[in-house]
Amino acid sequence: MNLTQAQTTENQDWNDSYLLNVNQIDEQHMKFFKLYDVIMSMSKNEENNSGLKEVLDELQNYIDYHFRTEEILMQNANSPDYDLHVIQHDFFRNKINEFLVAYNYQNEVLLDQIVIFMRKWLLSHISNMDRKYVDSVQQYLLKNSLNK
Repeated sequence: MNLTQAQTTENQDWNDSYLLNVNQIDEQHMKFFKLYDVIMSMSKNEENNSGLKEVLDELQNYIDYHFRTEEILMQNANSPDYDLHVIQHDFFRNKINEFLVAYNYQNEVLLDQIVIFMRKWLLSHISNMDRKYVDSVQQYLLKNSLNK
């Protein structure tokens, strides 16, 4: 059993435990899960890796938009651990760039690497790190909605 098959036994579907109750962010996180599902489907059908480049490009575009959204909200809300959060985002951006290079070199275990990395990100970053900014961002959004 390869690593991808091992990962598929613990399906990482979206569920309400991932909700942060910041609508814009929750919707974007759901998109991340959809991209993860596409990559998981590709990893189950190892003969059909066509479209991986397009998925990686879409993932790169998604994270650029999503991370920018989070970082602006966090900065405006004076959220704790902002600098650490940005460092983690930069790590993810760099990892996607590495995946794109690996794709160009036809890395045969690339899908396994992507699946493992994304699953860890889902479990650690969204579930733990993102929760740290929720209170400050919710207060900021509430304050701004009352001032309009």
